[in-house]
Amino acid sequence: MKPRECNSLVTAMLALAALLCFVPARAFAQPAPPPPSQSLYVSSGCTGRIDQFAADGSYSLFGSGVMGVNCPQALAFDNAGNLYVADIGVGGIDRFTPGNAPSVFVSFVAAGLNYTNSGGSNGVFSTGAIAFDNSGILTMSCTSQSANYQGGNMWGLSTSGNVYQFDSGGNLITNSVYPIAGLSNPGGMAFDTSGNLFVADSGSIYEFAPDGSTPTTVVTGLDSLSGLAIDDSGDLFVGDIGGDLQGTVGSIFEFTPNGDGTFGQSTFATGLDTPTGLAFDSAGDLFVGDSGGFQPANGAGSIYEFSANGTSRVFASGLNAPSYLAFGPSGFDGSAPAPLGGFLPGPTVAPEPSVLAAQVALGGLLLGGSLLLRRYRGRVIV
Repeated sequence: MKPRECNSLVTAMLALAALLCFVPARAFAQPAPPPPSQSLYVSSGCTGRIDQFAADGSYSLFGSGVMGVNCPQALAFDNAGNLYVADIGVGGIDRFTPGNAPSVFVSFVAAGLNYTNSGGSNGVFSTGAIAFDNSGILTMSCTSQSANYQGGNMWGLSTSGNVYQFDSGGNLITNSVYPIAGLSNPGGMAFDTSGNLFVADSGSIYEFAPDGSTPTTVVTGLDSLSGLAIDDSGDLFVGDIGGDLQGTVGSIFEFTPNGDGTFGQSTFATGLDTPTGLAFDSAGDLFVGDSGGFQPANGAGSIYEFSANGTSRVFASGLNAPSYLAFGPSGFDGSAPAPLGGFLPGPTVAPEPSVLAAQVALGGLLLGGSLLLRRYRGRVIV
């Protein structure tokens, strides 16, 4: 054997040995699964489907097509285990009750949030998030469009952001606090345990107190914020899909309360594409829906899991634009009929760590012992 060939073989063997020692310690430690009573629900925007991932890793299509789901966006569960879906394709918010057919909870037309075509236009263009406050009131952030018509032609179009609340009957609430107007393009939204509302709006995050006092600016100057979630300690996590429409630019930022009304900022994860949906399970693990780009190819989306113990992994891949996430009861089917067809096959759920280790070890040999890894603040994902 020639010396150069020997050196190459030794290098590859050393790389493989280092990899095998490294894998169990950090890269592929299996995060603790959520409790068996929880499932992850994922909406895929105007693909018209909602997917369900059980705690045991199994996957099922929650519903699509003929059951009325057209362009599902934001998701939220109430304390009774009912699923609420903001669907701009049908112009409202649907409620799915276990064992019963879905029903319309909010009609944007009935609430006065619909479009009209004469003399002007004003209606919900997209929903940023829906969430329940501490008293069980459904809250929705959205972007509305307004247009001016003259002689049947549209001469101007503008957008504005608002936050609305709806009572138990789906009626629009109007009081000294709501609706909240004057926003730009509100995305993610969440309540903390004190009832304060945090809204990600374009490149800023605002905090609204329950009494409607002047909002506080948590941060400004970021790019284009999307999903927002709060952990049990009160830290804010927000996805930033970046200002560059090309390449991998997405990040997740963490904001920690300082105790004086201000927040410390840190970068939680980088190297993502478009992290649009964030949700915590009851074990404290953060799940992130990444659609795979601004105009992603079919099956380019993934869901990442960042566990509370510092490990991370690709939870599922091969999805079509996973946009919004919510955790709810397992085995909940919402009486959804079969899909109409034309949808992607089910996503690929991450295999066990031993399988991942073998796959990456093989990849390490094929690359001459070199591995390409993304690092997330000490966390590693292939």
